[in-house]
Amino acid sequence: MNFELPGEDTIVEGLRTLDCTIFCYNDVQKFLTENIQNKKVSDRFISWLVVLRILHQRRQSWGTHLYQMVDNYYDRCKQHFSKKPQDPLGTIPLNFESLIRPDIEGGIAWFEQITKELGVSKKFINAPILRLSRIYALLVHEAQEVSYTQNLYHFGCVCFGMAATFAEKAHLPVDFAEAVAFYLTRALISIIPLLRIMNNNQKLISHFEEVDQVIRSVAPEQYKAIKANGCTSMNFGVRYEVLLFARENHHAVDLLNIWDQILGRLPQLEFIKCLTAAHIKQIKIPPDAKNVDEIIKSWKNWNTTKIIKNAIEIMDHKRSCGESFCLFFCPKLPSFAGYEVKPQYF
Repeated sequence: MNFELPGEDTIVEGLRTLDCTIFCYNDVQKFLTENIQNKKVSDRFISWLVVLRILHQRRQSWGTHLYQMVDNYYDRCKQHFSKKPQDPLGTIPLNFESLIRPDIEGGIAWFEQITKELGVSKKFINAPILRLSRIYALLVHEAQEVSYTQNLYHFGCVCFGMAATFAEKAHLPVDFAEAVAFYLTRALISIIPLLRIMNNNQKLISHFEEVDQVIRSVAPEQYKAIKANGCTSMNFGVRYEVLLFARENHHAVDLLNIWDQILGRLPQLEFIKCLTAAHIKQIKIPPDAKNVDEIIKSWKNWNTTKIIKNAIEIMDHKRSCGESFCLFFCPKLPSFAGYEVKPQYF
């Protein structure tokens, strides 16, 4: 197994070439929470790594740490996959392989669309199925905190796409991007709030009851249509919140902007349910629609800047005195009680 690993000086030169303007943690927070299009590739690359505690915020250490991370990743690949270098998924338990292999092979067109939208040349990422397979096989071998469920391959696709965007522009090899994508994927999957309560029906129901109440308040017409179809926010919310909106027909850059906002609010991950309500607020559902699930799933006319703005407003909203009074004395009349987003399971 031979890999092309850049030296520490080459990595530092890549950051310098792309004029990375992140110098401290405050810069990271400012970058991630800024609601604008066309953010700098190098700043996003570093900001994600720092906020997820993969890299230390001290800029002088980045070259060394990135080199060590990449070197360590490929040492572990050689350790686990030397007997099956072309089939890393063949080295993991069958119950995981049977989930991951069809996900990656069936989702490669989505990955190629993501990288195309991000401007990565097709020739830069050779053997994408093999590379994504290595990432997820190593997660199974070594990341005990990560439990794979169907469709989590989206995280590897987005992280690899983002890292490849940086690597190609910084004149670093694709092997560098793959290694960094492994660390990003592992960290992102481990922080998804909803995965922590998926096996607890009571907490899951309570979570989506609150989401329903938020939608009732901020998008009453959509709420009525959803309710008339015998649905609740759980019908679409599980997909929204487990995959962090990756399957909702967003353009790649818009999806990265949404993830920026989530990562910029890691102490307040309830922001994700605010994004759920903000998405529904933007969907036009006819009052007499009989296929609400399909309308929500296929919606494409997103204004991501507005979604983020609305989600922030929802997050900051507090109940009025009158609404609090109604909640206390008339809990069975939630339409008069307004809403207030509170953390439930962190």
